[in-house]
Amino acid sequence: MMIEQALKQLDPVPDLLAGHDAARATADLEHILALPREAVPSRSKPRHAHGRRLAVIGIASCIALALVVGLPLLPWRAAQPAVAATPPLLSGQLAPGVTGPAVADELGRIAAEAVRSDLPGRLGGSHAAWDLATRVHGGEPVRSAVVPLEVSLEVRADGSWRRLASYGQPVAGDLDATDLPAHGEVESDEVYPADLAPRIFPERLAEDESGLREQLAQAHPIDQLGTAELFVALTDLAKEQTPTPAARAALLGLLAEPDDVRALGAMTDRDGRPGRAFAVDSELSGLPTRYVLIVDPLTGRVLASEQILTERAGKLAVEVPAVVSYAVFR
Repeated sequence: MMIEQALKQLDPVPDLLAGHDAARATADLEHILALPREAVPSRSKPRHAHGRRLAVIGIASCIALALVVGLPLLPWRAAQPAVAATPPLLSGQLAPGVTGPAVADELGRIAAEAVRSDLPGRLGGSHAAWDLATRVHGGEPVRSAVVPLEVSLEVRADGSWRRLASYGQPVAGDLDATDLPAHGEVESDEVYPADLAPRIFPERLAEDESGLREQLAQAHPIDQLGTAELFVALTDLAKEQTPTPAARAALLGLLAEPDDVRALGAMTDRDGRPGRAFAVDSELSGLPTRYVLIVDPLTGRVLASEQILTERAGKLAVEVPAVVSYAVFR
């Protein structure tokens, strides 16, 4: 959920006048403009007093006007930071796709393949991930290039976890920038006893849609937050485990239920693997975002997850449309 929280904090308030009393500001402006010159007392240098009075009235008028129209009071302060590097869009990510029965039909076909698949369920796994909230080197963000984290999660027989994260090869932006971490440099290496492992989901997942919905809802209130939260839940689940074939089929059944899911068709993930893509458009993060899942049509496994800003960037220094988060599951 990190990226959702970060975007919510950086989104400009949709109502630019929120927190300002427009009527009061308008009245103040009218009052200031109506002030007689004598209302501003002169000081020790009379020959300059007239100019100062006009300057004071002018500045006050600008401040009041800024409050009325919602402009920043200090437009001359530091300029916005440079545009941050973001990953390239995948082909077809912003396609309109199709909705309705065709989505359920396709997911149903993939679910049938999942049940027949010989890909077993397993705990742990590895993935490559990147998002705008990533911090490196003393907590500072790398803005010059896209540097993914390579994450390996080992779930041991006693239930303990080891999570190792290291920096991968930069994949976009200035690949020779001096502020980039070295490829393979360890970002974190953490071991958790079984009772302290930060798991989100139970190790044994239900294999029916009703049971899975309850398990996902423990950490992801899908009914309250909508379909985008289901996409986030499936992404988080893929980071912890590969579900069993029956559980994968049931998860695809859950994905087929909402009427706002779009089937985008064939899509190749960032590792070059072919899959079928499904998307939902939402403002769950606070900004208009397209959430995309790429699914293996032969096993029903989630191959990749992506989030793309589609209309505006808020205070994020990126050019829209922009990929702001992705994960590739291996």
